[in-house]
Amino acid sequence: MNKDNEPFTSQSAFAKFVSKKPIEIQGIYLSMFSYQQDKIKSAQSARDHILSGGGKAKDAWDAYYKNSATSRVQMISLNKDFNVKYANADAAIQKIFDLKGKIPRTD
Repeated sequence: MNKDNEPFTSQSAFAKFVSKKPIEIQGIYLSMFSYQQDKIKSAQSARDHILSGGGKAKDAWDAYYKNSATSRVQMISLNKDFNVKYANADAAIQKIFDLKGKIPRTD
């Protein structure tokens, strides 16, 4: 049954989406997806740990939401790092941008 549904998993659907992107940026997309999947696994683990210890469902879901969240600043930093890693951006130029992803004004 799992084999029959394999083309419809989130990984397969995303891989199909990424395959339509230019080869130069596919690594960025796949790295971001992998990061997101790792966050979800960590959040599920935190949730399940609380539930298995007899904790309340609300506390478990609060832990899930806390562990699965990615702030805008984190997302900008990841995007910058992945762009440098996959040679789509120069590290020296990326250092110019501030934490909010903007170039500081000089006027």
